[in-house]
Amino acid sequence: MALLLFAFGLVSFGLGALFVLFFQGLVLGGSVRVAADALGWEVVFRKVLPHAFLEIMAVSLIAAASFTGLRVLRSIRREGRLSGERLRTWLQEVAWALLLGTILLVVAAFVEAYISSRG
Repeated sequence: MALLLFAFGLVSFGLGALFVLFFQGLVLGGSVRVAADALGWEVVFRKVLPHAFLEIMAVSLIAAASFTGLRVLRSIRREGRLSGERLRTWLQEVAWALLLGTILLVVAAFVEAYISSRG
């Protein structure tokens, strides 16, 4: 899902990623509200929020990386061309953001599977 979010955001210059983040926020907010009403806030804090926090950070980081296409276009428009050094720097930033986002998603999955599902 993370790579699809990045690709969708890259193609739409970040707007697609913002749409996905907005939708996920609505779904998470609604889910938390329903769970809190049915089970109480203590259960939500213990079972939902630990992995949701990591997942939101990861998805936000990946979505932010998808704005690189817009940054590249702005640079070309401003300077008339794109230098290889600047492109290399941006690609390194994107690679690190994707790597960190993927690591956060894996950690969130383990937290959800082994911590949030117990107790």
